[in-house]
Amino acid sequence: MSRKARLTEKELDLLARAATERPGETAKTVLARYIDLGGRRVSLSTVEKKLAEWRRNETILPAKATLPREERPLGLEAPWSLGVSVQPEHGITPDSTGDLLAVWNYCLAIGRVFTIREAKWVARLRNAITDQKGTTAELFAFAYEYAVRERICEILNKQMDTTDLDGKLGINDREWFVYRGLGLVPRLAIPFHPRQTDKAHDFFRHLAFAESAATNVAFQNIPKGIRDSIDDAQKVYTHTKHLPAEQDRIYAALLSFLSKGPRWNTLSLQKYLLLLRELRKWVVEVVSSKQPLEYALLEDSEGGIKLTDVLHPALLEIVGYEVNSKTTNKEAHHERSHNQEVQE
Repeated sequence: MSRKARLTEKELDLLARAATERPGETAKTVLARYIDLGGRRVSLSTVEKKLAEWRRNETILPAKATLPREERPLGLEAPWSLGVSVQPEHGITPDSTGDLLAVWNYCLAIGRVFTIREAKWVARLRNAITDQKGTTAELFAFAYEYAVRERICEILNKQMDTTDLDGKLGINDREWFVYRGLGLVPRLAIPFHPRQTDKAHDFFRHLAFAESAATNVAFQNIPKGIRDSIDDAQKVYTHTKHLPAEQDRIYAALLSFLSKGPRWNTLSLQKYLLLLRELRKWVVEVVSSKQPLEYALLEDSEGGIKLTDVLHPALLEIVGYEVNSKTTNKEAHHERSHNQEVQE
C-alpha cells in the first residue's frame, strides 16, 4: 500500500490513540507508538500534518519542543483529586467517592496518573462493575478504555460509539460470543491495552490490568533486555498472583519504583524472576509483619520514613540504586547475608 494512501478510519483511530497515550510528544514518538499499536507504516510528514491539525483545533497538546510541560494546559487529562470532584462541571457525585479513592489508590500502586477524565468514567461505570463483583483493577481498565475512546472521538470530531465496549462490560462472556456470532455486537475496535505486540504478552495483556496491580506492573515494565525473548510468561505471573489486596498494591508500588533503577533494563530473565520472588517474600514477611505503630514512629522520627525502611538495600542495589544508610553491625551482617542469598 502506498505511503501516500489516505488513512483509514481504523488507522486514524490508532493514530489518535497513539497521540493521546503520548500527550505533548513529538511526531516521531507518536509514529513509533502508532506502529506498536499495529498501524501500517506511514511517513513522518503524515503524522506531523495530523498532529498539527489536531493541535490547531486544540484537541491535543502541543509538542514538547514548543511548550514546556509546566505550561501545557491539561484539562480533563490533569490528575484527579477529591477537590476536583466538587466542581459541578465534572458531574462526579459524592456517592462515587469510595470507588474513586480505590481506583486512585490502585493507580498510585501501578505508577499511573489517575486523570479527571478517567474519574468521570469511574463514576459512570462503577455500579456496572461492582454489581458484578468485579475488582478495582477491572473498574480502572474499563474507565481507561472509555476515556481513551472519548479522547479519540474528540480528536477526530465524530460521534462517540461505545457499543463494543458496552458489550464487554454488560454481557457475560458466553452470551457475548453468541451475540458476536450473530453480528449483534461489533468486535472491539481496538483491543484492550495493546501495550506489547510480541506473542509472549498476548495472553496476559488484559489479565495484567484486570486481576492484579502487581501483575500489571510486572508485565508492563518487563526489562527491555528480555522483553522480546521471554518464552514463559507464566513464570512472571507465578510471582505476582493471589496476594491480598493491600500486599498486592504494596508489591506493585515497590516494583514500580525498582523499575526506574539505572540497571533495570539490563536484568536477565533469571535475575528478574529472582527479583520478583525476593520482593514478594519481602512484602509478605517483612513489610506486612510490621504494625502500623512501627511505621508511625518512623514517620514521626527526625528523618521520617526512609526508602530503606520499605525496600531492602539488596533489592535496590540489584537495579542499580546507590544505598547510603547507617546500620548497626547486626544489621550490616544481616544485609550482607541477604545480598549474598539474592545474588546466588
